[in-house]
Amino acid sequence: MSDPRPSPSPTNGNGRLGVVERLAAILRSLTLQNVLVMGILVAISIPSYFVWQLLHDTELRKEILSYAKETDMGVPCQVVFFSFSGQHERTAVFSGVRTIGNWEVLVGTRVYGMMTQKEAMEACKLMIETAEKVRSVFDAKEKQ
Repeated sequence: MSDPRPSPSPTNGNGRLGVVERLAAILRSLTLQNVLVMGILVAISIPSYFVWQLLHDTELRKEILSYAKETDMGVPCQVVFFSFSGQHERTAVFSGVRTIGNWEVLVGTRVYGMMTQKEAMEACKLMIETAEKVRSVFDAKEKQ
């Protein structure tokens, strides 16, 4: 006797072939307007995701909002304007003591806000004096 159940055909939606046919039918039914709308949605969603990441990822936000800029104020020291995580801008003045291998030993000071050239010159003189004192300590330890 023969089996009374009908064999599955590709058009009745059973099996993988039915899924493929349904997907092909969906793709055939798309119009140019549908494709353009989906493209616009993708174009909007990608930047929106990065903005969402920026708002929720504190480390990324700190990195983006932080900066440092070395400036030439006509003083013999390094003068750096910087800000961490979008906080108030600060100014730092550094003077070199010596180089040990790949390390550069510095002495420095920082202040809140922007320094004038006169303030930077005063801070630089102080840092040079301090660097000389630290350098003499290094020299004394090397002689021992």
